[in-house]
Amino acid sequence: MSGTANGTNGTAGDQPAANVTGQLAALAAPTLPSNISAALSPDKFDGTNFKQWQQKMHFFLTTLNLAKYLVETKPEVPATQEANPDPRVHMTLENWNQGDFLCKGYIQSRLVDQLFNVYSEVKTSKELWEALDKKYKTFNVGSGKFAAAKFLNFVMVDSKPIMDQVHDLQMILQEISDEGMKICETFTVNCFIEKLPPGWADFKNYLAFKQKALTLANLVSRLQNESLYRYDHIKSTVTNLMRKVPYFFFQPIHSPS
Repeated sequence: MSGTANGTNGTAGDQPAANVTGQLAALAAPTLPSNISAALSPDKFDGTNFKQWQQKMHFFLTTLNLAKYLVETKPEVPATQEANPDPRVHMTLENWNQGDFLCKGYIQSRLVDQLFNVYSEVKTSKELWEALDKKYKTFNVGSGKFAAAKFLNFVMVDSKPIMDQVHDLQMILQEISDEGMKICETFTVNCFIEKLPPGWADFKNYLAFKQKALTLANLVSRLQNESLYRYDHIKSTVTNLMRKVPYFFFQPIHSPS
């Protein structure tokens, strides 16, 4: 009777080692990617835009419950158990090795072939993550200055839609922000106004002499509205012109037979 009770209600320590091992394996098994997680996988890293890639990669690994291996060192078997290790300790180590192997593999799979070859012999995820961080955070230090130079040297032209150019400027601003650089919004707004092309000179002067300060969002909204107004005005002008042109201008011209 007592044996049955112990078999039913006993602690994990009273159970056979095989049962304990199976339970621990089920609890600690690393997560494989679902369809949703797989869709979050970042593009392959080619040595540029490291900070952005690193953030996306970290988020992807987090969805797989593998991000912990980026900071954890490999657990060691206590010296007192080296001769006769506890099955639970052994299983914990095995699960850690499997999880770290998956984490490292996911990172390596998001490197271009040249970089994969460079980092293929790295032992752990933590070692790989730190090696990439050390090299490419330093390597990309100048990218913020490059983005700032692109912003300052950007020139708007009349031959392209104004809102496409505004969008390009906003993307450059995002690059600057991603590098941790902050720009005063008033300065940014004034730069946008100064960059307006010659065909927008009147609107540029109107904005420059407005008493109320504009936010960047306000400015973009005003440019959008003005762009739509100009498009409608041109369309209306062309339509009216077509109505005034004599009908015979639109008749096909036949060469004399």
